[in-house]
Amino acid sequence: MPVAARFYQQKIRECEQEIEAYLKTLPHKRDDEPPAVEGRAKRSRVSFNVRDEAYKLVGVDLFRIKGLNAETVLRLLSEVGVDLGAFPTEKHFSSWLSLSPNNKVSGGRVLSSKTKASSNRAATAFRQAAISTQASDSDLGAYYRRMKARLGGPKAVTATAHKLARLYYRLVKHGEEYVEAGARVYDEKHRERVIRSLQKRPRGLGFDLVATAPM
Repeated sequence: MPVAARFYQQKIRECEQEIEAYLKTLPHKRDDEPPAVEGRAKRSRVSFNVRDEAYKLVGVDLFRIKGLNAETVLRLLSEVGVDLGAFPTEKHFSSWLSLSPNNKVSGGRVLSSKTKASSNRAATAFRQAAISTQASDSDLGAYYRRMKARLGGPKAVTATAHKLARLYYRLVKHGEEYVEAGARVYDEKHRERVIRSLQKRPRGLGFDLVATAPM
């Protein structure tokens, strides 16, 4: 390895040691370690165990959420911290991130729902996390792929980042535990919602749908 590369790697390790030491000085919500991970643990380029430190700080395991890794969690903790009291609801939080649709309505019709342009670094972290879910066999991965098929790649990233931000808020603010549902469960629930929506339309016109056996 070139001398310059070794020098920079040493400086990175020194910075990470400072980050780890600082995290240990912050108030902890718990002192135990997160439960064991089923399957393969997420890879990390950070030299210390970010998952353990984040778990002690926020009280829940953020690494259960697909797309969140050591680098992303560190960036989120540095940008928004662990006290989300400034945001009364997850809607306020996602609006601050400029990840909520900015609906422009006229005459009861939505003319535009583009999100605001933003240089918010936390929002960038959520967008990067969203991109990393696209091939995963998870409910977030299934959501991303459905949004991409409907709206295209850029809007799918924003929609998934919005969903990730709301999940992050609920875990950190309310201490909720995240349970991964899986892509198959998500697809089945989406199918059920579509069927219910289709059934409501003819009922509004005074008709009922009747199930028939396949030909």
